[in-house]
Order: sequence, then C-alpha cells, then structure tokens
Amino acid sequence: MASSPGSSTPSNNAPDPDSYAQAVNDGQASVALAGSFWSFAQPITKSVKESWATRQAHIQERARLQESLGPWYEILKHSGSGLLCKQPVLNADAFRAYMEEKDGVFRVHPPCRVTERWAVFLYALGIEPDTNATYQKDGKTFTETIVSPSSLEPGVISSSVNLEIPGEVFCHVINLFGEPEDRAAHSDARYDPDMVSYNTAFGLFSWSRRDKKTINVKFSKKDDVSIDRTRTPFGPLPDLIDKGSIVSIIPRYQIALSEAFRCSDGTMVWPDSDSPLEARLAALHINLERLESWRIRHDETYYQKLKEYYARLRQKPDTPGHPLLSLPTEQSEESRALIFSADWVEEASRVARRATTQRGRDRAFLEDCLATLRQIKVHTASVDVDRATQLISQKFFFENDAFFAMARPKPGRGPPMRSEEMPNVTAKAADDAIYETIEGYTNTPDPWKKQLYDARVHLKWLLLERRPNLTYNPDVVRYISSEACVGSDLWKSTVIMR
Repeated sequence: MASSPGSSTPSNNAPDPDSYAQAVNDGQASVALAGSFWSFAQPITKSVKESWATRQAHIQERARLQESLGPWYEILKHSGSGLLCKQPVLNADAFRAYMEEKDGVFRVHPPCRVTERWAVFLYALGIEPDTNATYQKDGKTFTETIVSPSSLEPGVISSSVNLEIPGEVFCHVINLFGEPEDRAAHSDARYDPDMVSYNTAFGLFSWSRRDKKTINVKFSKKDDVSIDRTRTPFGPLPDLIDKGSIVSIIPRYQIALSEAFRCSDGTMVWPDSDSPLEARLAALHINLERLESWRIRHDETYYQKLKEYYARLRQKPDTPGHPLLSLPTEQSEESRALIFSADWVEEASRVARRATTQRGRDRAFLEDCLATLRQIKVHTASVDVDRATQLISQKFFFENDAFFAMARPKPGRGPPMRSEEMPNVTAKAADDAIYETIEGYTNTPDPWKKQLYDARVHLKWLLLERRPNLTYNPDVVRYISSEACVGSDLWKSTVIMR
C-alpha cells in the first residue's frame, strides 16, 4: 500500500509562487505598455485632428476670400496658404490722372462681384485690378495701375487686409461725390472729435483718427442699385456747364482748389493782400453778391423741361445698361456750375477783418461807433443801448470771426429763415451810429480811418446791408469745406479703409 505524501511535499495542482508573480508582473507591464502607447498616441491623434481642422478652416477662409474679394483675391493671396500677404494701395498720381481723363465720371461694370467694404468702394469708382492711368511726372510719362499691391511685413499672412489711400485721394472722393454741405443737419456728426461721417449717393464714410498721420475709415454702401450707377461729380452739376465750354467739371474743381483762384470762376479772384483797402472791399462786395445770386440762367421753357426730367427720373431711375438721363440743356452762356472752397471764404473773411479791425485786433473803429451811439441815445430816450451795442459789435470781424458758408434750404424743406425781431428804434440807432461814424472820417488825419472813408460805399454795404453768413444755391453751386481742402489734416493724412 502506497504511503500518503508528507505535508512537506508540494502538490502537483498548487501554483508556483514565482510563476504567478511573474505573470502578474507581465500583466501589469502589458497594461502599463498599453497605457504608455495610448498616452503617446493621444497627442498624435489630437495633432491629426487639429491639422485636419486647420486645413478645413483654411479651405473655408479661402472660399470666403474668393467670394468677398472677387478679382482682387488672386493679386493679394499667398501662393501657399491662399490667405492674404499683400494689401492694396491707391496711387495718388494715377488716381488724379484717372479722374482727369474721365472728367470725374466713373462707370462701373455690373454686377458687383465683391462684398469686402474697401473692394466695394473701389468698384463704385470703376476701379478694378487692371485699371490703368497715364500721367506725367518729372517730365516723363508713366502708365500705372491705380491700385498697386504692397507686401505686408515679411512673413505676415492675414485673413483680411485694408485699403491704403492717400488723404488727397480720399478728399477728392468726398469733394466730388459727397452730398452738399448742410452744417445745420450734420453739425453733431461732423464735429464729433471721436467720429466724423460724410454721406454720398453710394454710401456712408465714417472715420476716426488713429494717430497724427493716420485715419481709420469705414465704408458702408447704400444699396445695390446705387452702387451699380455711374458716378457723376457734384450730382447734376456737370450738366449745367456750357456744352461748348472747353473747361469741364474736373478742371473747374481743380481751379477751385488752387491757391491762385480758390473758386472755379476766374473773375471772382481776390486782389493781393497788399492791395488798397478800397480795392479789397470792392472785390468783397462784388464777389459775395455774385455768389449768393448765382442761379441757372434759362429760356422760358426751362422749368417745364426740368419738371419733365424729374418725372422721368422717378419713373425710370438710372440702372445698369441704361444711360443717365440728362438735365435739359441751357441756351444761355452763363449757365454753368460754380465751385468755391473754404479757402475762398477765408480770404473774404480776411478782407472783412482788415476793414473793421485792422486784421483782427484794433477796436478803434468799433469804439468810435459806440461813442456815436451814446450821443444818439441822448436824443432818443427809447434806445436800448446794451442791445444796440451788441448789434454793432456783432458786425465787426475780430481774430476768430469769419464768414460762414451754408446752403440755402429748398422751398418746403425746413423752417423758414426769419430775422430776429427787435425794436426798430434800437436797430436804427445801431445802424445810424455806424453810418455817422464813417461819414465823420471825412477829414480825419488817421491814415487807416481815411482808408475807411475812401471805401465807405463798400464798407457801409458790409456793415449795414449784409449778414455774416454766405448762402448759396446748392443746385448750381458746390462748397468745398475746410476739412477736405488742400493742406487740411485729412488731405495730409494716410487713410486706412476697412
């Protein structure tokens, strides 16, 4: 009989402790290896996903840019990423030549294939990537594209760019196509130090200053119909120019901006500043009366033809493929547009300052008038001296005083302009004091007061007959404001259009 195994003899079915520990270790090592692999694979998977997402984002952005920029996309894009590596820059010389060649009439080629704001702005001016202009500079002839691509900073690739415009060109645009100046309606917006706005028939410009040399501009188009219309400078004013005239609208505009004339009518120039006071005052008298009486000279059927013109315009507005309706023609040689600038108005103000206060500081003439007023008061007890003093003082031009140009409202628009009601006896006393003072300079030994007496006809007109505001008919006259004149801050700045 076989003996039973002893307690010290290992059983064949019991696990080997060393083998079991090894298996456990191997299992843990496998789990650890798998965990390490997963930890290693995670960033790879994440990177793959991110690369895919980036590629998709670039594809979508390229598609957006192609749609928003249209033909500009191929010129400005980066060959590798398809994003933008160049920005468009308007050339001042080329734009000026383009403006002169087209006489300010910019025709577009519908439909508009862009949606980026600055690209829509260029489209509205008839400017596409291959639009060229020929101009002279330094005795040589150049033919260049109006808008040239300029590289961004080395290595910079962007999903959007802005249009860079010389301030002079931006001034030309708002001068030619801006709506007539209406300071009463736009005073708040135009003089807000943080934001300025200017409206045109095809869109609104609003801007703020980035720094001393740069202005940020935002352009918002009016509507699709307006954008697709031919741009004509000064609205209907070109049609008011004599058809046989060799001087068209852009040369008139350039004359109005020139330092020598400041006004498109060469007969309305100012005498030199060192001319006799009488000559300067005579020019002031003639020029201001001519400005304010400027109107359309017409034949007897003109108003009927004008009425029919606006009726046709309402029924069939200018649309792509249809020529612009023309205003009825004029027979008179005097029928023409007039353009004058803020510099012209400032010259008028200089004459008034010279005539009343010896260029802005001398109170002698005013004090003589007030002394005469006090003598009148002795004989007329009902005169309100304080009010009469105010009336007289308001007529004198000191250093900060100037004429104020404003468009006359059209009939039926806005409240009628009324002169301030005042006691007639007081107003008459104020005028009499000025009149008697001037006449009292008959034998004066004072050289300046002698000049006032010699120029008394025009001086009395200035102080007794006219107001400090210059009013004009915006249908036939256009005013170039100081903000967009040659040498203004806007003219000298660089404009960045978003």
